[in-house]
Amino acid sequence: MVYATENAGFSPEITAPSAILIDAATGEILYEKNAHTPMYPASTTKIMTAILTIESLDLSDTVIIDSESPFTTGSRIYIQEGNIYSGTIALCPFASVCK
Repeated sequence: MVYATENAGFSPEITAPSAILIDAATGEILYEKNAHTPMYPASTTKIMTAILTIESLDLSDTVIIDSESPFTTGSRIYIQEGNIYSGTIALCPFASVCK
């Protein structure tokens, strides 16, 4: 196995402000760049939300927005309490299903 660490004389060209590569089998950190700097997980959050939506919702179901969701901190998708969406439309902020 090859490890991409600066100490080994090799550092991948990563333009992101931070990154981490972890061996899924062992949990060992193979590479890190500013790994302890707090960052917003925007893309990860969107992907996880889409996965959970797909896994827990029949896309022909309807989603009714509750009173708390519009005020959740973090990214906004500008929903309002009482709005009703189909499962497919609920995925629109996360995927190309709206095209």
